[in-house]
Amino acid sequence: MAPKEEIAPLVNAMPLKRFPALLDRILERLAASPSTEFFDQGEAARLADMLKCQPRDLRRVCDFCAFVFESAAYAMERPEKLEARLGADHGIDEAHATALAAAWKDGAAAYVAALRERPVAAPTVLESTDWSTRFTLADSSGAGPTNKATGLVELKLAKPGGQETLAVECSHAELYDLFKTLNEVQASVDGLTG
Repeated sequence: MAPKEEIAPLVNAMPLKRFPALLDRILERLAASPSTEFFDQGEAARLADMLKCQPRDLRRVCDFCAFVFESAAYAMERPEKLEARLGADHGIDEAHATALAAAWKDGAAAYVAALRERPVAAPTVLESTDWSTRFTLADSSGAGPTNKATGLVELKLAKPGGQETLAVECSHAELYDLFKTLNEVQASVDGLTG
């Protein structure tokens, strides 16, 4: 993305009458697909003419606005805070920052809901889990009793090409660390969903 010295004048030059419609289209496309093709080439050329800017500059404005909305979604940013940040951090004038915040206020719920439905990294999905415990009384070295307890966790994963089972054997301390991490993940998910 272009530095704020380059992008702010482009955003601030957008006609305020047409800017909200542009923002709605960007949010709509972001919610529909993670790709950032907001317009086909013909639409982009016509829109650039209508907005009296170069197609390359229109693309840069769209990319910046997408970045703003994506950042606001991941930070769960309120429209008022977004508006203040746009002026302070990016040099966007008050009228355009207000338009961006208003578009975020109207479109945030649908966009965040779409993001929640999207796989984050890969199309691998946890299908089921299984576990068992093991207790080792001695090892092959003959050094005497070991009395070592371990837990085995099996994760059955569904992938586009089929299924995969991932087995992880953990000591008591490793299981405890995993448990703490999963609790943190659960708290984070709970914070996002309610």
